Order: sequence, then structure tokens, then C-alpha cells
Amino acid sequence: MSLSNIVEKYKELLSITEVPIVLRRDPTNKFEHELEWHPKQNLWCIWYKDEPIEFYIIHELGHLYFAKRLTHFEGFALQTPFHKEIDNKLHPLLNGLLDSFVNYNLSKFDEIYPIQKQKLSSYLENFNDFKEMIDNQKDFIMLLSWYIIFFLEFNFILRKTGRVFFSHEIKRSLNYLKSSLINVKSMVFIIDFEEFNKKLSKFEDVKEKIDPKLIVLFMINVIYVLDYWTKKELLKQIKLYFPELKS
Repeated sequence: MSLSNIVEKYKELLSITEVPIVLRRDPTNKFEHELEWHPKQNLWCIWYKDEPIEFYIIHELGHLYFAKRLTHFEGFALQTPFHKEIDNKLHPLLNGLLDSFVNYNLSKFDEIYPIQKQKLSSYLENFNDFKEMIDNQKDFIMLLSWYIIFFLEFNFILRKTGRVFFSHEIKRSLNYLKSSLINVKSMVFIIDFEEFNKKLSKFEDVKEKIDPKLIVLFMINVIYVLDYWTKKELLKQIKLYFPELKS
């Protein structure tokens, strides 16, 4: 199936057929895939690599579905605004949390979940490849964002039968990520993993929510546990990241 046909198929499934979307190849191959709003042309662009992966195209469409059909908050689909006071360390963490909400809502579609399951299973079944991927990542913040994503996807997006079947592999993979974070170390972040996991597990309470304020509050509570930003600083940053969010 061509990329344009994939987009049309899932636009229809997600009830976003009226949203104008174009596909463009990223000549730099810098990002896996990326969604970008072009206000002058009044359209959305999905950038993709030379070898696009179907699920990542679906995921970018999922941001539009989550923003336009569920939460009615376009900030969940827009790129991070440019502002000199934005703390870029927050971006991978907020993005990882937001991606998990998007992927959870995509997982409700029986036409999409098998693609997600295959992706997650490949990480769990090929532990050596998973380890290599983690070992090659030397940036603490990126590793932390991966911990967030894998914790939430393994525990809440993978359905119960998958969680039971892969229980050993899930524990092994998350423990390896945790030990990698400890080994990489950070001069500014001190993680109490027990408390951090508790906050992440509150995803169970908010995964069905469509109020953007409740979703963002969950993000704040998770990130606050890292004990790097004060609540006041976090709230200031949230206003910069999501300026359309009404207080």
C-alpha cells in the first residue's frame, strides 16, 4: 500500500478526513517522523524518512485525532513554539507522556492495535537489539523519555494477554533501562524510581480523560517528582509549551 493510501485509510478510520495533510520526505533523515502545521498553506505536513514505518505515520495521524476529535485542543498536535525562555530539557519528557496518550487512544482501534502489538513485541522479543539501542543513547533526558514511553506502553497500551505473556521480558527491559539511567547519571536529576513509577502508574486514572487540563496536570505531577523544576517553574513552562491552554 502506498503512503498516500495509508494516510487516507487511517484518516477515514480516525474520522479526520476533512483535515488537509501532505506527506514530505525529510532529506536529512533527522527524525523518525514528524507532524508540522503550515498556517500559510492551511495544511498539516507529515515528514518521513527514506524508509517510513507504517505505525509512525499512523501515530502522527493519531496526534490529529487526539487533538481534534477527543480533546479539542490543537496544542496536542502542534510543534513546540519558539520562545527564548523555553527549557528544552522538558520537551522529550512532555512529548513522551503525550505520545503515550495518543498511542493509548489508537490502541482502542482493532485495526491499529495489531500493528502496535507487533512493534512492542519486537522490542520485548529481541532483547539484544533493545539493549544495543539503549546503550547507544548517551543522553540522559532522552533515556528518561524512553523509560516513560516504554513503562506506559508495556504496562497500559499492551493489552492484558500481552502483558501476561511478556511479563518477564517487560520487567527485564524496564530494569535495563533503569540501570542505564543510573549508569549514565545526571548532575541535576535525582530519580526516586519507586515514586516515579507510582506517578507514571496514575496513567490508569487519566488514560480515558479528554480534558486537556487533566492530561497536562498528570504530566506536571510526573515531571515534578524529578525534583528539578519547582511547581511554579513547571507551570510557567507549561504556559510556554501550550500557550493555547486556558488556565
